Amino acid sequence: MTPLFCDKCGTPQEIMYEKVHGVFNILDTKIEAELTVARCGQCREEVWDEFIEKTNDMILFNQYKEHHHLLTSNQVKAIREKYALSQSNFALLLGFGAKTITRYENGAIQDVAHDLLIRLMDENTSFMSIWHQRKHILSERDIKKTENTFDRFR
Repeated sequence: MTPLFCDKCGTPQEIMYEKVHGVFNILDTKIEAELTVARCGQCREEVWDEFIEKTNDMILFNQYKEHHHLLTSNQVKAIREKYALSQSNFALLLGFGAKTITRYENGAIQDVAHDLLIRLMDENTSFMSIWHQRKHILSERDIKKTENTFDRFR
């Protein structure tokens, strides 16, 4: 395991990981969760571990999404993958910025309008309606790749 820098010890130290249960405030919503905390093996102070922090954020944000009946990151990804679309192509097809779907799949909390539009894309008839209006913005290769998935829906 790679040592992490401990502010209290002033040097890189071996790290211990522990589970902590708590209630966290996410956008004025109380979310109860069990998260992982990285601690210095020498002094037991909490240390910054980027991977653990991102993982904890994903846990909290997905629980927030479930609490507010929004699609989770994995659900957004599953809808996109259903049509063999890249994150950027799915975003462009929906009229979003190119990185929007990437952010949602990585844990960012979407607004209700975006959530509803992504949900509609899970329904084949809704997808086909938007597809026929917007597919021209994609490359021929990407159009063919997505259209190859349509046989599953007929």
